[in-house]
Amino acid sequence: MTKDSDYPYPDSNGRWTYQGKIFRCLPKSFATRFLKKTILVGITYLDHEANEIEKKQFWGIITSITAKQGIEVTNPDTNKKFYLPPDLACVYPAKKGEYRLKSSGEIVTDPDYLTTWTSTKPPQGNWENLTERGE
Repeated sequence: MTKDSDYPYPDSNGRWTYQGKIFRCLPKSFATRFLKKTILVGITYLDHEANEIEKKQFWGIITSITAKQGIEVTNPDTNKKFYLPPDLACVYPAKKGEYRLKSSGEIVTDPDYLTTWTSTKPPQGNWENLTERGE
């Protein structure tokens, strides 16, 4: 994200930058737009050669947003938590209607937000090198 963005963005120290100012936590005006809202999430997992491994879809309630942990999504039925990257520019308002999760057939009616992500697995050797160095 650029500094001219309409959305706050996190830095490596866990602070948020917005309109040239630095905040320890997400500015309240932004947090209230997202917290306690329903979000439908789609994630495509790829191997290091960009071959699709699997797709996941789920929904939940946005329960927390921090620069370090990201966007916390909690399933209200199971209390299971999932963390997305803290990039609010990738969270879009959803159109009213019914959304069917392909994996389960479950229907989610009128979610507040939608987001999709692609996660690419690094080559096996590269991953081992990173974890050995503690990065």
